[in-house]
Amino acid sequence: MAKKPFSVDLLAELVKHVPEGYLEWRQIHEHFDVKKMNGSWKSISTEASQREVGCKGLTFFDASRVSWRDVCQKQKWARPQIPAITSGGTVAGPTIQELAQMRKHRIDELTCPDEIQAILRLDQSDEGCLWLESFGDIPNYHSVLMRLQEQNILALSEKFVFDPLRVTISTKLTAFLTRRRREEQDVSEAIATLTSHVTGIFNEDQWNSLFNDRQRHWLIHQKQVSKISLTTTFPPREHWWMRRGDIDEKIALQYAKSQMKALVQAREEQWKKLLDLCGETIRPGAKAGKTNRMQVVSRSYRTQPAARRIGLPEKAFLAAIEQGIVPAFRDPDGLLRIPASTVDAFATHEELYEKIAGFIILKTRDLAVACGVHRSSMYRRLQKLGISTTRASWGEVRERWELPATYVLYQKVLDDNWRAIQQARKAAEEERQKLLLAQKAREEAEKSVLREQLIATFPDWRREQRANQRIKVLLGEANSGKTWAALERLIATGSGWYLAPLRLLAYEIYDALNRRGIACNLLTGEEEVVVRGAQITAATIEMFDARSRGGCVVIDEAHMLGDPDRGWAWTRALMGARAEEMLVLGPLASRPLVERLLYAVGQPFTFEQSSRLIPLRMATTPYKLRDLPARTIVVAFSRGMVLALKTDLEQMGRKVSIVYGALPPEVRRRQADRFACGETEICVATDAIGMGLNLPADAVCFYETKKYDGKRVRPLTAMEVHQIGGRAGRFGLAEQGIITALNKVDLDFLRQQFEQTPSPIRQAYVTPSVSDLALLPGRLAARLRQWCELESIPASMRSFIKTADLGDRIELASMLQPEEEADLGLGAAVKLTHAPARPESRFYWRWCARAIVKGDRLPSPPDPPKDLASSDDLVRAEQVIACADLYLWLARTPEFRPFGPCYGEIRRARYALAERIDQALLSRLDTRKRCASCGRVLPLRHHYRLCENCYQDRGYDD
Repeated sequence: MAKKPFSVDLLAELVKHVPEGYLEWRQIHEHFDVKKMNGSWKSISTEASQREVGCKGLTFFDASRVSWRDVCQKQKWARPQIPAITSGGTVAGPTIQELAQMRKHRIDELTCPDEIQAILRLDQSDEGCLWLESFGDIPNYHSVLMRLQEQNILALSEKFVFDPLRVTISTKLTAFLTRRRREEQDVSEAIATLTSHVTGIFNEDQWNSLFNDRQRHWLIHQKQVSKISLTTTFPPREHWWMRRGDIDEKIALQYAKSQMKALVQAREEQWKKLLDLCGETIRPGAKAGKTNRMQVVSRSYRTQPAARRIGLPEKAFLAAIEQGIVPAFRDPDGLLRIPASTVDAFATHEELYEKIAGFIILKTRDLAVACGVHRSSMYRRLQKLGISTTRASWGEVRERWELPATYVLYQKVLDDNWRAIQQARKAAEEERQKLLLAQKAREEAEKSVLREQLIATFPDWRREQRANQRIKVLLGEANSGKTWAALERLIATGSGWYLAPLRLLAYEIYDALNRRGIACNLLTGEEEVVVRGAQITAATIEMFDARSRGGCVVIDEAHMLGDPDRGWAWTRALMGARAEEMLVLGPLASRPLVERLLYAVGQPFTFEQSSRLIPLRMATTPYKLRDLPARTIVVAFSRGMVLALKTDLEQMGRKVSIVYGALPPEVRRRQADRFACGETEICVATDAIGMGLNLPADAVCFYETKKYDGKRVRPLTAMEVHQIGGRAGRFGLAEQGIITALNKVDLDFLRQQFEQTPSPIRQAYVTPSVSDLALLPGRLAARLRQWCELESIPASMRSFIKTADLGDRIELASMLQPEEEADLGLGAAVKLTHAPARPESRFYWRWCARAIVKGDRLPSPPDPPKDLASSDDLVRAEQVIACADLYLWLARTPEFRPFGPCYGEIRRARYALAERIDQALLSRLDTRKRCASCGRVLPLRHHYRLCENCYQDRGYDD
């Protein structure tokens, strides 16, 4: 059945129609559709309070009728019910207060004394409900109550009389009243028993037998009794009595002492009777005491010491006692004792010792070792004789299968056999270790050979032309004009490459140069735009062919050399580019690594440092989200946070652009353009803006200062703060750039990182070639993994060049079957693992790989959602874009081009979907985080899928 819509107005009506005056959120959630309610829990409770509805925790109550203290009391016994709702969505009937006024008028008109007495008694009850027999003292009470029920003054059930305007009859209420009546009966019975006792003093047995737990607790809590304790030298050490409150303490203590004296005398008599059973032999090291107890203890053993004295397990000793072989007795303390003379006899006589040894339970494994057979063979032998395979005793197997006649000899045989087995195992383990060491030595030798072979194939970046190659390393802070100067040099040269870390940045340079009338091509993994007459190409760095010629190559964001995933592309471009001139751009932290790489190959270069064109400073006080100035970039580090901030800012009346990694590049470009030209005031972005994306911002405000780096959540580094914060302040548009945050803690952290010099980048990264992998055995995933383990870097470069993180490639390679790798061939298989498959598009990569192996056309990407109405729809649309990018990459790769004939169609569909995404974002799509259960909007910094109310609601027990 569909749930009815819910509102704060309906909530106010509900609590006014509930007899108990309150309702739990759990009940409202069960009966009404609360997912469509907007606003936070605080705003809902505030709005409810304006309608005289109180709110505490997850409980709403009618503040005009009951207080929160009343509600707390009622929750012990009441279970309110949701009132009837009309088809129009309103509560049927008059409110409880209106009904109470009508009831009061009827009571005022009563003239019968019995009826008035019954009403007064019911109204004076705490719960508004009494047992029917509570009215038994009123003459003809049945008739009286029936008349009152007919006048709607009270209501009757089978056992109860109740006020329907105060309470609803429920199992919880009846259980509460039944339990309370039982408690009252227990109390009256306890008082009667206590007062009727002759002495008024109860020993422990009397106390526990005459009173139940509830009665004992009540008597102690009400101080009707008090405790008297005395100690003894024998267990139990403490003896106690309970005295009635009217009994004098001295008299009670004297009575207790007299009982204690009698108990001690009786105890001593019990010990005296045991002296004859003990004999005259005294245990070694024991002394005969003065009391009967001490004499018995000195002339006997307890079971554990006796077993130690004989040298056998205690369990066997107990079994012998149980069978009557060993005489024993129990002392007044309840402990089992054996005369010392008996223990000495069993310890010194072999025949008696063997009688107890017959009860020892043997391990089947030990039996097999003693007999020199396998354990399974011993199992079969025991089963054949009908002996338990898990609890065989020595008495059952003695002298069988050539076992000795005594347990002592059996132990000797067992120890000798175990010693021989251990020696054999040790010899075998030593031999195994020798074989392992020999195998490890062979493997190390093979690895050494492979490593030397791989080192021999390592790229030789030394070449004769390097003497004629001009390299300028242009380093400096963000917004210092490095890229502008490099582009001017590239234009002056007339041909060459601009290599960018992002498609978006490559497109920005491509667009800017063509707008200036300078023909420029665009080359990314997904598309290639060839402009007639163009000698300059703006490309993503992975698409650069180091063998290509050109007048000048510009390598931007050189600090990416130190990126374990993508740094190999910067290493390849820097060390392999053959252009006559090369410009390397980046922050100062990349200088040590760039210099070491160039020195290693004898490459001459010049260094130039640039400074910011306008100053950059830290804000003195935090900003407020509601009062952010225009031309501010707000930085968050997750897609969900970016989208939630966008919606929150738009609801504050701000115009917002967004930029994050999963957004299609063309959508990011349009969002950035709107911010650049002033159509939007605020840009909410991830750290993607730190990659040289040009945004005319006056301030960069960090919403958070921790990010997830793929492995863990960690604080931002000084390098990241400088790179991202450096986007603030554009030359010609602002006098200074400002870095800030939304709270003092984050601002202090950013100031500390900003004042530090970023740590220099120490390592560059390389990846294997197909020829490298061809030298290694096994499947492709194993070859990639082994290449990483071998670290086949020449010794002269090993300190600053490392193998790249190939985790993503290995994961893709693991998805290929052995026969698929064979059909593809090593080169094509390696190329296939280079595809830009994100985690959300790997399933589609698998579809494409299967189609290529079969020789079929690449499958079309999944269909996008029909409408982009929610954050989930946006996620699905971005997934479709990622799959389309993968199709376009494969269709442009020469090895797989024949399998992608629909390149143009997919490209157009992708651009159309990107346009839809942009329009959806432009139309202020609600992308706030919502509770997965009730749909309520979650706070920005809420880290869980459920809201607090749903989380607590799930723990309730109906």
